Amino acid sequence: MLSFMLASARQLPQAMALQREKRWDFPALRPRVRILEGDDILIVGYGSIGARLAELLEPFRANVIGVRRRARGDERIPIRSMDELDELLPRADHVVNLLPSAKGIERLFNAERFARMKRGVKFYNVGRGDTVDQPALRQALESGHVASAYLDVTTPEPLPEDNPLWMAPNCWITPHIAGGAQDEQRRLVRHFLANFARYRRGEPLLNRLF
Repeated sequence: MLSFMLASARQLPQAMALQREKRWDFPALRPRVRILEGDDILIVGYGSIGARLAELLEPFRANVIGVRRRARGDERIPIRSMDELDELLPRADHVVNLLPSAKGIERLFNAERFARMKRGVKFYNVGRGDTVDQPALRQALESGHVASAYLDVTTPEPLPEDNPLWMAPNCWITPHIAGGAQDEQRRLVRHFLANFARYRRGEPLLNRLF
């Protein structure tokens, strides 16, 4: 998510497209280059991934707010409840969706909620595809109301070749790899062994969810 935020802010996808055309378009790109300082970033479904994203965003001096069902009290950023989502959406420059698949939140991000977002918002989904109304997102991209979208998850997966989302303007799709790394299996084993040792010593487990 952070890599895409920075790539989008620095106009890297647009610069790469110009490179393929062998064009040096300084006047067009330079005024559109942004920094994240002062941007309002809304993390919906704040948990361990959201906490790590908020930590990584600290040096950029953005205004980060998390949304979850109930605040735990140990969060690094301000936390608001899901009931306040519609109130928060119009203020956000970036909306990050980390929600899991769950009953009652299917297509939570629908046409009405995309319309509530400010024009030019950037939308990210690394939660689950079924929390987003994909045709509504495509329409919001085509109208320019949503400036760009980064999707690491879709519904279904893999996304069929004939799905129009592939060709939606400023929509960047990766095949569910946002959480991956080249040595992830080794890291998972090390994490398990560290937690097993903690369990045997009666110590708190790392990354405990419940």
